[in-house]
Amino acid sequence: MNLRLSCRPAAPVALLVGVWDPVLPEHLDLFRLLRDDATARGLHPIVATIDPNPGVFVHAPVVWQDYDDLASRLALQEGCGLGGSLLVEMGEADLQSDAAAFLGAVMAVLPLGELWLGRRQSFGSGPAGSLDAILAYADSRGVTVRRLAPSLARFTCRTVRQYLRAGRLRDAIELVRRPPARARPDSGSLPLPWAPGDYLAVPVDGPGGRPAGEPTCLTLSSRDGTPPSVPWPGRADWLAFLAGPADGPAESCEPSRAGARDGRSVHQPG
Repeated sequence: MNLRLSCRPAAPVALLVGVWDPVLPEHLDLFRLLRDDATARGLHPIVATIDPNPGVFVHAPVVWQDYDDLASRLALQEGCGLGGSLLVEMGEADLQSDAAAFLGAVMAVLPLGELWLGRRQSFGSGPAGSLDAILAYADSRGVTVRRLAPSLARFTCRTVRQYLRAGRLRDAIELVRRPPARARPDSGSLPLPWAPGDYLAVPVDGPGGRPAGEPTCLTLSSRDGTPPSVPWPGRADWLAFLAGPADGPAESCEPSRAGARDGRSVHQPG
């Protein structure tokens, strides 16, 4: 496990930990609540992002459907005005970690004062990574735990992955309330673990941002058992994907271009 902190907090940190894929509207509300609540009490608000999703190690990477890549997740957090970010880079061996090891590693890089904890959150498998283990370790180190209200986010995220697997991008966007975006890869070819087929994409100025060019139709394909990928068009820094192969070829590849021409933000396709 490798931890990368984007800042050097002087005050005790209020920390919120998650995978954040996709970043849902309720996640953005939670980031802003953390920002306002922690700052008002003299704490430094930081969101920790686990990458990749531990599910990648349980299932084959080529079939784990991610909606938001790491660049998108961090950019959306930054847009909420947080005090910094903590990136937690996971390896397969870290699945055997526990709450004490995880929180110990976190406290080695930042002054943890308060941990915001989801109702069903765990740090590792088995009893040693359970909620009780988290609470016991936090208490032993003088860290306050703030329990969050119940959420349906994990069920929403699971449904979004099912839609991506089926190529039903418009249905996924309806749940997330903005299209998935990707940053331009150095290689010129973007791996996407989604259903192969035709996708409608448009250049944007960032995740959930404004269109910066004309929509285009891209074909996601796989060769010789390699993960599906799509060629990156032009020099745009970001692409937002608006429709997939199960949304119908006419909708996917012959869209109305009014939204791109008048400069509206891209929140919904069409």
